[in-house]
Amino acid sequence: MVWKIVLRTLIALLLLPEICHAQYDLRAYKGEFIHSKCVAISSTSVLTAKHSVTYSGLAYPVIQININGWKNAKLKFVSKTKDIAILEVDGITNFTKISLDNPKSGDIIHTMRSSGKFGGTFDAKTRLDWSLMDIGIERGDSGGPVLNAKGELVGIINSYTAFSNTDMVFVNAEGIRNFVRKSNE
Repeated sequence: MVWKIVLRTLIALLLLPEICHAQYDLRAYKGEFIHSKCVAISSTSVLTAKHSVTYSGLAYPVIQININGWKNAKLKFVSKTKDIAILEVDGITNFTKISLDNPKSGDIIHTMRSSGKFGGTFDAKTRLDWSLMDIGIERGDSGGPVLNAKGELVGIINSYTAFSNTDMVFVNAEGIRNFVRKSNE
């Protein structure tokens, strides 16, 4: 049983560069640049963590995304209840599909950490619009994608818990779909 999980994780790590093509670096400026991540969901829209692009409910004056060079982005929609935001930017060529399912126990999922690649087996708690997983994240990982083995978006990294910096909290696929639907109303 354990060898199957190890084998699936190794295979997933080998595929990781192929499925993380829709993640971009993001920076927001208010006195200094704050660096984080975002994930493209269409040719003009990216998702990121709300706290990466706003402060006290206001958008940072300068928000840029590195798509073959830094490009200015505009805040399109912010959730009132979740740590998620949509930005508009031109020039996106790679984007990912939002999964129809939340991750389930035993699923292989991937994140791209600031320090490099990371994959793991999902075995965590899922609630209505968010999930919690024991994968270490670092400062600057907020807004990055959580992808399944098919390269579909199953989450957006928000933070780590106050209990441990190895517990990653992310808005899951159901929360993302609800948010995107509400942004289009």
